[in-house]
Amino acid sequence: MLRSQEELRFAPETIARMQACTAAGGEWLDVVHDIQREVAIGHGFKSALGISAAVRRMQTAHTTAPELAKLSVYARANLAEAGALQPGQPWPNVPLVGLDGQRCTLKDWCGDLTVVCAGQTQIRFLCVYIREAHASDVWPIDGPQVWEPQTTAQRVQTALEFQRQCKLSWPIAVDCIEDDFLRTFSPWPFRFYVFRGEKVELKSAPVDGTHSVDEVEEALRRFEISGRTQTGFVTG
Repeated sequence: MLRSQEELRFAPETIARMQACTAAGGEWLDVVHDIQREVAIGHGFKSALGISAAVRRMQTAHTTAPELAKLSVYARANLAEAGALQPGQPWPNVPLVGLDGQRCTLKDWCGDLTVVCAGQTQIRFLCVYIREAHASDVWPIDGPQVWEPQTTAQRVQTALEFQRQCKLSWPIAVDCIEDDFLRTFSPWPFRFYVFRGEKVELKSAPVDGTHSVDEVEEALRRFEISGRTQTGFVTG
């Protein structure tokens, strides 16, 4: 079943189904769920209970049989983890690269990200572009088709295209191909961080598959009543 699911998952027809589903107001995950049910039915499961059990087995097989992880993109390509870095700890300085291709470090970007003074707040946002969550050749979904970069220079070009398409006005730094930021901050597929001085003030936690900006706003408001301080907001 995992092999059948994998074959269908990468088929052009599946991407077309995802695009049609999204255009109709649905989500690409709806198509994934349909495919898993179709695979279960194709392998002889008939009852609703049997189909549900088979789908659940496909989704969790790698947890009891780790060798099966390579047979499912959902286990193979999922890099989400809580990570060791927690609020209150010093944030590590890691190598990055600018959109101009120049090597730098996170500290170079965060030195003057935010100054809160005299009741006025000026906050500069930094986006750190990390490994693709859904590269077309790794974990394809609907939307822009992007191949997994193999070099830092290629990732910079992908980040430039991201900036162009999203019209993002924030400063953007790029995680080097060695994935130092990814391994240190565990932001995949994305996460919000707020730095206060040399320490992590906030590390956003996922809720229902996404991250709320409410906790970010609350953290930033606290700075407005704390006097002059240096603060950074980073999203990866």
